[in-house]
Amino acid sequence: MTIVRPSLYTQNARFIIFLLSFILIAGISYIFMYNALVNARYQVSNLKSQIADAASAQNELKSQLFNVTAPQNLDSLATKYNLVLDTKPQYLTEHPWVSDSSF
Repeated sequence: MTIVRPSLYTQNARFIIFLLSFILIAGISYIFMYNALVNARYQVSNLKSQIADAASAQNELKSQLFNVTAPQNLDSLATKYNLVLDTKPQYLTEHPWVSDSSF
């Protein structure tokens, strides 16, 4: 003789529905997380290439600066603008007076 228990079937159905909904929600969240990870990796690779480009531009600017400030070029610029080399430069000077009213 078969005993039919409908309450047992509803509990099993609820469990299966809960399990399937959990798997569905977990799958959808996994897809969104994977897309976020891929986007982050793409942004990191773009930033690395931008950093490399900025470093090469910085090296080019440094080489241009060093070419402009080379001693040979500085001598020619000094003669062009009639500049004279100061033999006794005074970088820090101390005045003998304390204030303007004392001299």
